[in-house]
Amino acid sequence: MVSAERCLTAASAVALLCGVLGSPEQHARQLRMSIPGIPTIQTQTTGNHGNAGIGPKNQHCVLDPKLTPETLPFFIPDIRQAWGSLCGRNRGVFVTDPPDGHTYSCNDLPERWGPAANVNEVLNQTLVPANVAVETIENIVKSVYFTNPTKDAASCDFEGISTLLCGREDPWKRAPWYDTLKAPIRAVNIGGLFVLERWILPAFVDWGEPTGIIDQHSFSVKCGDLGICEDIKAHWKNFYTAQDFHDMKSMGLNSIRLPVGWWYFAKYANINSAPYIIPDEDLYSLDHPITRVLKWAHDAGLQVILDLHGAPGGQNGLDNSGLTSPDPNNLVWGEAWLYSPNHMGNTVKTLAAISQYINHIDDNHNLDNIMALELLNEPWAFLDIARVRDFYVSAIEAVRLVRPHLPVFIHDSFRGNAWPTLLKDFPYPDVFMDSHLYHGFNPSDAASDTPSMDRQKMYTHERMSCGYGSMLRYQTCSTVPVAVLEWSLAIDNCMPYLDPKKQDYGQCNHVAERLTDSWWTSHIRSFASRQIAVFEKEMGWSFWCWKLDEQAMKSDPSAAFWSFKLAVHKGYIDTRYPSDACMHPPAEDWAVPQVALPEPEEQPEEVPTVEDDKAEPIDMPDDHIEATSSGSETQEELEQPEGNGDDDDTEEQLVGLPPSEDASEDHVPRAATAGSSALLVAVAALILAAAALVYRKQRGGGSGGLAHFAPIADERSALNRGGSAAQEVA
Repeated sequence: MVSAERCLTAASAVALLCGVLGSPEQHARQLRMSIPGIPTIQTQTTGNHGNAGIGPKNQHCVLDPKLTPETLPFFIPDIRQAWGSLCGRNRGVFVTDPPDGHTYSCNDLPERWGPAANVNEVLNQTLVPANVAVETIENIVKSVYFTNPTKDAASCDFEGISTLLCGREDPWKRAPWYDTLKAPIRAVNIGGLFVLERWILPAFVDWGEPTGIIDQHSFSVKCGDLGICEDIKAHWKNFYTAQDFHDMKSMGLNSIRLPVGWWYFAKYANINSAPYIIPDEDLYSLDHPITRVLKWAHDAGLQVILDLHGAPGGQNGLDNSGLTSPDPNNLVWGEAWLYSPNHMGNTVKTLAAISQYINHIDDNHNLDNIMALELLNEPWAFLDIARVRDFYVSAIEAVRLVRPHLPVFIHDSFRGNAWPTLLKDFPYPDVFMDSHLYHGFNPSDAASDTPSMDRQKMYTHERMSCGYGSMLRYQTCSTVPVAVLEWSLAIDNCMPYLDPKKQDYGQCNHVAERLTDSWWTSHIRSFASRQIAVFEKEMGWSFWCWKLDEQAMKSDPSAAFWSFKLAVHKGYIDTRYPSDACMHPPAEDWAVPQVALPEPEEQPEEVPTVEDDKAEPIDMPDDHIEATSSGSETQEELEQPEGNGDDDDTEEQLVGLPPSEDASEDHVPRAATAGSSALLVAVAALILAAAALVYRKQRGGGSGGLAHFAPIADERSALNRGGSAAQEVA
């Protein structure tokens, strides 16, 4: 039987006034009072994850458990990189917790910590036993963090050797769906099915000129004149089959994220869906395309995050919202949604209608596999973030008036650092954050034009993947537990239509070579495993996406970096999902050896290169796959214990360490060895600079998917699949 509470209509569930109303509590109270006869929703913390945020006083920066006396030799390069960040903080000084009446620095360590007088000596294994060295490094990490007055996403980010403790470790174990999954979220996005993105579907229609079709809105407007309106109905029927979902399950996935547009639910929200083409079947019918997909997932044993990917008016001006903005000024994208009472109100009404739909299929079709509702995908990065927060408050109230215990995800709008304040005293349980992380959409991520540069780029992204843990840990601790519900294996933007504003840095010159090179297979696999390992320390992940259309899957060399299905078949993703991928640094075997030509007069302008021999596995755990080339010496150095004699100590003595008054996070001392080559020093500098930035992603662009990144420390840029928003503004 359907309860009276569940019979609440979408229209009566919403009393939204756009612009809204002060604090979350004030807004929630005012909203409830405006709906006579509706029972009050309890906003006190009743779930496992209630009020947002663990206060800074209850957050502690400690050494990552992966760094032990046994693993110390593997992490010596990372620790040396970390000296720069550690020793450069707080004017180069630190105090202990609790203070002991003294001020210390990396050149003057407390005597009680052991025999090392300074950080140069900490890694001298003839002077300092490994267990004492590890303890000393942890003391430095704790003390520098304690001294730092600012506690944000970068405060506990020291080259991946540290982690933040706050009492929310392994938050997935306390999720409302834990009894069903017994694991972190392991999902794929069903991209391109219900919201058209042309880079996913290059063969769907003649995109762009001469048809003028660039997104689902323009398709719906123009398909009648072109006589192709039935094509989208065939697409809903044929693009995915039941077998896809059984294949997902066989690969160890436990969930899907299903993007949908507002127009599918318009009828039951009392909104006009025009001009969008909608299915002929009634929404509540088991034959409706959305319901059919939910049933396929249910029958395969998959849970579902139902994701409102497109809002009335377009929340980001990108084609993944169903409506591309015609305005070239991306500062105003999404404002038609944010500042229009009709669009904002209709979005909340849509979410209430979706909640009622979930009730219906649960009660009438026994489809109980919707684990959560994502309130809105990627509100644009330049929108007023406080108003976005207020929208979330209104939406949560509307949803929970219809389905009181439905877990919800909110997207961070690419501004993770803003949410600890925005969600202060947040009264709603079982609310989770979605953050999207990609690696291939701005010049510093994507630029490369030689095989060696491509490999160096891959190595850098492998290292950065583990570094993302600091940002995600901070979000979980300071706001609400976070999942990464979009990510990929791409380190550039080479898919056709993926980034219509793509600039050519030569980054696509050698993409095809990756498909047949064992070096690339091994390192892409490492890249995937490192991302997954980091994401599974929080709530989990959802890969973008399961598949592309047949044309893209067969002909585009980048397809395997965007299709989970193809990536598994290529050997890029280990479906055992090992948790120890960040336990060791990636193999530093990216350099391509140069070959001299025998006859100078025939020498070409560029000396040709040869690929490394078949990759050999490093002696690491069986489920951790790395590679090293036959000519690499760097990995041997990693595996060789340091400090075997006095001469070795001299050779490995760190240079340039003493912190000065002008040391800062932007200019920090860097560790080096006397025997390091200029090339490796340059690479170390590049990695340190790259690791100082953590990026966020915004999908979209005139072609379907746009990636946006923003540094976690200061939100300095906004990059997306349509080009660099920050650069365009400049």
